[in-house]
Amino acid sequence: MAAVCAQESGGSFRPVAYFSKVMPLPVQGMPACLRALAASAMAVELSQSVTIGHNTILHTSHQVTHLLKNITTQHMTSQRLSGYEVILLGTANLQIKYAINTQGPAAILHALLHLSDPTNAFILDPHDCVESIHYSTSPRLDLTDTPLSHATNVFVDGSCSRPSDDTYKAAYSVVQLPNIVLETKSIPVNSAQAAELIALTRACHLFANRPVNIFSDSRYAFGVVHDFGKIWQQRGYVTADGKSIAHPALIHNLLQAIQLPSEIAIIHCRAHTNRTDEISLGNALADQVAKTTASSATPTVIPMFLHTPPSCPDSQILQYLQTFATQTDLHFWEQQNLTLDQFGLYSIQGKVGIPENSLPLLISQAHGIGHRSSKLTLAEMQKHFIAKNLETALFYLC
Repeated sequence: MAAVCAQESGGSFRPVAYFSKVMPLPVQGMPACLRALAASAMAVELSQSVTIGHNTILHTSHQVTHLLKNITTQHMTSQRLSGYEVILLGTANLQIKYAINTQGPAAILHALLHLSDPTNAFILDPHDCVESIHYSTSPRLDLTDTPLSHATNVFVDGSCSRPSDDTYKAAYSVVQLPNIVLETKSIPVNSAQAAELIALTRACHLFANRPVNIFSDSRYAFGVVHDFGKIWQQRGYVTADGKSIAHPALIHNLLQAIQLPSEIAIIHCRAHTNRTDEISLGNALADQVAKTTASSATPTVIPMFLHTPPSCPDSQILQYLQTFATQTDLHFWEQQNLTLDQFGLYSIQGKVGIPENSLPLLISQAHGIGHRSSKLTLAEMQKHFIAKNLETALFYLC
């Protein structure tokens, strides 16, 4: 974010400070208007060291006050939103004014430095922030989470069980009441979330060019559709910090399939309610069909890659490491009564002398992929090796 702090002097505004700060990674992945909301709060917070409680006017091209009071979004945690409310609505002597411009702080700062009216650099671009957020986060503009009165109600569910460590049984179902199974199949996936995404995708395909209400008890699938799927698509299916998301191909297929029905509503419903209303009965039917199909499916075997436990290096490697021993190491080994054995190694009672500069390598191996405690790692090292400052090196490396 970037902001300019200016003060009226001699009939015109003079720049007082220029603020620039990198936004947190979660904020960088938000829609533009929510990033502007965060930037406004950060600008006010940074400027307090300059304004020192005096009257301050925040000029922004985004309706930050309207967003704070009216928006309901899953892109920002309630804790973060509350923090912005405290800064923007709770700061004394702060006034927020809406400015219809798209120019950044650099253009405004340039105008202020030349003692000209900064509004002359403004490019008018009025917009509704709530509509902009909806447009940037929804895969289709008419998508809703409220049932359509004239559409068909269908219920989807995915199931995935794990009979053994490397075996999975998964399936999905698309059903209608009273007992109509539109489609159910076993699928080679190892995640219930993947099964839910496939179920939702298949329902969209089955109702291509027709209006449909799709009920799902998966908050994850609902969130992909309504909250963050479109943003992931715009970023190339990576998170805000550049890491790949889970199930990118399935999410891509779902976002494409949502375009197929003529009208569509995707609604989240509660699971396992044991109630007798239509939505509860439909969800229970979808759950039962998916589990039945999964239980009779051919198990999918997922190969497991196991790391071998750390082992003691062989004598050739140890002999090579001892060639890097310093005079300090040799003197320490002599004090510990180490002598050359039949393999040409400095050792005593099976314990081999290790140069101090080789300790990081062997400590890392003894620490292992299971991240042994420092106490167990020290015991493992002392069982096989003798080295100067072993405990000190282990303290810094484990």
